[in-house]
Amino acid sequence: MMPLRLCFRQARRRVTQAMHRVVFEPDGRTLDVPDGQTLLEAARAAGLRLESPCGGKGTCGGCRIVIPDDPPEPSETCRSVLTGEEIGRNMRLACQVCVTHNMRIVVPEETRVGNQQILTDGVLFDVPLNPNVRKTAVHLPEPSVADQRSDADRLLDALAEKGLADLTIGVKVTRDLPKRLRTLDFHPAVVVIGSEVVHLGRPTTADACYGIAFDVGTTTLVAYLVDLVAGDVKAVASRTNPQTAYGDDVVARIEYAGRDRSGARTLQTVLIDALNEMVLEVCRRGHIRPSVVYEATMVGNTTMNHLLLRLPTEAIGRAPFVAASASAQSVSARELGLKMHQRGRLYTAPLVAGFVGADTVGVILATGMHESDALRLAIDVGTNGEIVLGTRRRILACSTAAGPAFEGARIRYGMRAADGAIDRVDIDGGDVVVHTIGGAAALGLCGTGLIDAVAAMVAAGVIETTGQMR
Repeated sequence: MMPLRLCFRQARRRVTQAMHRVVFEPDGRTLDVPDGQTLLEAARAAGLRLESPCGGKGTCGGCRIVIPDDPPEPSETCRSVLTGEEIGRNMRLACQVCVTHNMRIVVPEETRVGNQQILTDGVLFDVPLNPNVRKTAVHLPEPSVADQRSDADRLLDALAEKGLADLTIGVKVTRDLPKRLRTLDFHPAVVVIGSEVVHLGRPTTADACYGIAFDVGTTTLVAYLVDLVAGDVKAVASRTNPQTAYGDDVVARIEYAGRDRSGARTLQTVLIDALNEMVLEVCRRGHIRPSVVYEATMVGNTTMNHLLLRLPTEAIGRAPFVAASASAQSVSARELGLKMHQRGRLYTAPLVAGFVGADTVGVILATGMHESDALRLAIDVGTNGEIVLGTRRRILACSTAAGPAFEGARIRYGMRAADGAIDRVDIDGGDVVVHTIGGAAALGLCGTGLIDAVAAMVAAGVIETTGQMR
């Protein structure tokens, strides 16, 4: 007689979840979707990034799609968000439609997350060049009967003669050391991170020593390739943060990470993939191999920091908004899956508090306000906005959700600074003149367009000083 446990196990194997074929037009992307999955989740699985500032809760109306054939009845949420004309055109919210049969979906252009204008330039100033990564070529005397020092001691002594004393060599490097030294004829280029020898390369690569600085924003990502020998910025790359497909603001992403069983891993994976794309891009522009990038630094708000490092975020999203850790972190490139030298490291700057992160620490350090006797004010207007006020004796900081106020989540025609966004408004007599990014047809207003529109209406007397329209 078959054991009961084995019987149940075989029965479970025979029960398979129903799958349905979903086609996304006009891309023609096709995939099999499990029964009951939402179209928003299916679009993400297909590699399509739809506008969903609210993170799929049905409150923003950003994920509008059209179902040409046999559309389901609109949900109460769809009826409250969409107009009668939109519903009549078989438009629905992707987050509100569950897949129960084969479907063909049309994704309008305005529903897609577009490319943004991202600020990558800034004011540069000289700083003392003292990198944590050093790379130097050394000549070692070969072992002999008269010189029986170990390979490790031989290397450390040669580095000390170059002024690099008190170093250590970990066991992983030591395992490869004998073979590497003899392959390189005892003439290696040695990479030192901090006080540890991490790699031995060919002497011709002694001048190739690079790092990458990542600015991980809620909405945008920027990477700077830095020559650690010369101190120059060699290349810059930027992207829209792909996590925006799971919610425009940090609270929506915290909720997604807690709501979905694999949410935290998904948010980390899409972010690492985007960082790797930028690594390859800046290396291509800088004409170097990713393997000579030995160090990376990252600043971002507290939520971005925790999502990158896969730290728990639940406590950040509710009072009293406590981070899992506010300390600076050091993580190996191999552990994170970064496409740089696998023995290189990524460092995150320390955090201040729940919604004041390492990006604010970067602002303080870059402006030098922590060393100033004069009272200074720094304002960082991003998706998560911060204001910092202080002197070298005391600094105060606070934050607010600036992005959602301007870019879609709470404004009917709000959008990011992408093609088609109105970024300038003039009222000339009775005419309203607008300028759009990329010269495209107007799709909505980005933050600068909204401010400009209000300013133009104040100047034209349309809005009173109280803020009320006449």
